[in-house]
Amino acid sequence: MSIDLNSALSGLSLSLQSEVASDAQLRELESLLLLAHQSKLRAALQSIQSEAEVQFAAAHAALAKAQEEAQATAKAEFAQAQADAEAALAAAVALRVEALAQEPASQESASQESASQEPASQEPSMMEAVLEPVADSVQESPYELEQESATLSMQTQPEPQTPSAPAASEQPRGPQRSVNSSYASLNAGLNDRLAFVKSLFGGDDHDYQRVVAYLSTLESKSECETFIVEALQPEYDWSACPDVAERFLKLVYARFD
Repeated sequence: MSIDLNSALSGLSLSLQSEVASDAQLRELESLLLLAHQSKLRAALQSIQSEAEVQFAAAHAALAKAQEEAQATAKAEFAQAQADAEAALAAAVALRVEALAQEPASQESASQESASQEPASQEPSMMEAVLEPVADSVQESPYELEQESATLSMQTQPEPQTPSAPAASEQPRGPQRSVNSSYASLNAGLNDRLAFVKSLFGGDDHDYQRVVAYLSTLESKSECETFIVEALQPEYDWSACPDVAERFLKLVYARFD
């Protein structure tokens, strides 16, 4: 209550104790009572407003804190989910890399197994099928080989021979001639023979003997060319020694020139 109101009420109270209140004094008293009620109402309103502001500030702070906590929780969950996804991806990549690393080993093992089983189940090559009938005719005895080597080593300069292709009635087809006569038809010296076996037939003298024996049974140059192109060259790689291959072919074709 203000100081003016207190002093007015005190003066009014003294006046009423000494004399009867006039109309003017009653109206003044009524005005003072109204002012007192207004002051009380304003004070209550200010108190309510202050309390409401405090509550509003507290609620706003609580809301902000709740939002911060929710954002922090969401960020933590997102980081955890991202870490789990990265770990799962890394594990999948590691498994794939391990599987890819094991594939060459398994393929190599499978190829080795198939290679080890292939000689038993593989069909004979074209050259093997062609030369099979003459396989038995090229088994020379040690005596024949020694005799041939001695004869060839004594030749200082072999005399070239260009035999013409014998007629079918004079030259029997098939593995009927000895290997010595087959070598003689090629006019191959001992050095040539060793070079042919080593460079053209992979060091296999038996294959060389079979090829020479079969070539000696052919009656035309075209037959020899067909056999060499379709059966012999696919079986052996002569690209590393073209000079030796050319000398061998020259001796093969010499009897048809």
